[in-house]
Amino acid sequence: MCAFGLPMIYAAERFVKVNRNSYPWICLVAFVSYYVCFLFSRIDEQQGGVAECNLHTRKWDVWYWFARRFDLKIEKTAALDPRDTYIIGIHPHAILPFGSMIALNAASRDGENFVGFDKLFPGVEYRTLAASFCFYIPLYREMCFYAGVVDAARFSARYVLNQGKSLMLVPGGATEALYCRADEDIVYLRKRYGFIKLALLHGAQLVPAFSFNENNCWSTLDVEAKENDSFLRRNICAGLRVLKTQFQLVTGLSLPVVLNILPHAAKITLVVGEPIAVEKVSEPSDSQVKELLDKYIEALEKLHEAHRKRLSPGKPPLRVI
Repeated sequence: MCAFGLPMIYAAERFVKVNRNSYPWICLVAFVSYYVCFLFSRIDEQQGGVAECNLHTRKWDVWYWFARRFDLKIEKTAALDPRDTYIIGIHPHAILPFGSMIALNAASRDGENFVGFDKLFPGVEYRTLAASFCFYIPLYREMCFYAGVVDAARFSARYVLNQGKSLMLVPGGATEALYCRADEDIVYLRKRYGFIKLALLHGAQLVPAFSFNENNCWSTLDVEAKENDSFLRRNICAGLRVLKTQFQLVTGLSLPVVLNILPHAAKITLVVGEPIAVEKVSEPSDSQVKELLDKYIEALEKLHEAHRKRLSPGKPPLRVI
């Protein structure tokens, strides 16, 4: 800021009579101009993100505070060879996937009762996909950059895989957030072919990961109309559905009616499943994509069922829609 503010102050004193009380405002304008012209115009999110040595925000204190609040744990069911590339599917999205994102993106740190992905799977370099809208928000976009987050656009994902790095993504996306319920685990997956096709194009192994009790972090208002509801409620529900759909189309984010701002202190455990071997196919057919998606869904259901009674007692089996 000084590099731009001081020359502006000099110029203002040299050519214009400026009150010295205006100096802080001149510096602020200089900083904003510098940010808009140089920092906000960066497109790192479309080019694989920043270098590994610059992933500074993965060690921010706030992530460890959330890890303690959620009693956050990661469970490993199989080793991941760092010489291979992986597409790790994270389920469910919930309103915001706080638990899974922190579990997978916060680095391990001495003195914290938290073992991160970096220690459980050493040597696996990865980037996390997020909606493009995240990179339109000043300063928040920089936090994403330095946590290893990149744009969820297809060309951006392919760029990362071509670099030999792995991807973490939430296949259900914003649509899955609309099915967030504390009493049931629902994933929106049967029409999600994009990440499967990516895996086939690059020969990247698929890894299902389920975040148990992620949905329990949020209380939502049920806006689905029932048959016996009044005329007024049915119309209000219909209007809210239209509003949510339009908001998602514009921003890429969902708009559930949430009753709590800070996530509840649910006990979250992220279980990372076994990798599914994928053979590289230059032009995958629809049948190949469908077959691999069915295989992935079956592996996810088995993973959920194997740990459901221990980690989410009382919940029914996973529902895939």
